[in-house]
Amino acid sequence: MKATVVFLLLLTGLVNGQVNNKLLKDNGVYLTAKDYQDRLLTHAFNKTKGIKFLENKKLLIVIKSFDSSYLFYYDQVWGYRKDGVDWRVFNELVYQVDQTNKICIYSLPPCVACLTTPPLYFSVDLNSPLHPLTRNYLTNAYHANTGFVNKIRELPWTTSVMKRDKKTHQYRFIDWL
Repeated sequence: MKATVVFLLLLTGLVNGQVNNKLLKDNGVYLTAKDYQDRLLTHAFNKTKGIKFLENKKLLIVIKSFDSSYLFYYDQVWGYRKDGVDWRVFNELVYQVDQTNKICIYSLPPCVACLTTPPLYFSVDLNSPLHPLTRNYLTNAYHANTGFVNKIRELPWTTSVMKRDKKTHQYRFIDWL
């Protein structure tokens, strides 16, 4: 009896581990924003010798294994996950997904030769268009939220909207949404 209970506990742990492992694959494609939200990757895999993930080759993503290849054009997918990092495809450009709670924040891939930090972009939700993260674009995107727009407009021009809250480690304007 005791051995049966231990066996069932071990079996349950293995099954849960396999399900959780499925959600945590390092590479794959998000076909839709809902797939990203639900963490459902198409052709998901962890790094192995037999499978390659190639992106930005003539605006398409290729997943190659020893016996097959899968092609995804940028305009057919919401984004992808490569080496454990999520990316969104929008207007034939690829943006790193930095945050997706009250507002979605994205950045361009870091530039080795650049002297400044890469610019940030935002979208109101996972399906909406990306815009540069500036006061003007924020007030235009959230024009119906008068409280938020007023707080942005009341900021002195010498104060950046990019200022971070020391407690939450996120941009202050996010708390105003």
